[in-house]
Amino acid sequence: MNMSNVLSTRSADCKVFDNWDDAEAYGAGGIFYSWLNDQKRFPEDVQSVFIVMPSHHPDDKDENPVMVSWNVSRWKLTGTQEKPTLSPSLFWIEHWHGFLENGYLRSC
Repeated sequence: MNMSNVLSTRSADCKVFDNWDDAEAYGAGGIFYSWLNDQKRFPEDVQSVFIVMPSHHPDDKDENPVMVSWNVSRWKLTGTQEKPTLSPSLFWIEHWHGFLENGYLRSC
């Protein structure tokens, strides 16, 4: 079976961090925001939401986390800073498809 053609079906609880390294170390569901300015009002000042995505390969236990940037000019960011929601669905081509709802990555 060619695993490159299989989407991950993993879901993950999310946790927001103040820096990239901590979000990446958390693994799937680690979130880090890039801000448009120093005011950091949520959600209006968020430029991008960086999310460590669930592993593509079902046997990979986040040994090689991949952080994907979701630009909020293309997605609607709601919820709270600690429990964000991005809509519509997130599609990481050939890897994962699902939703970020209330701080939880839910696979389709």
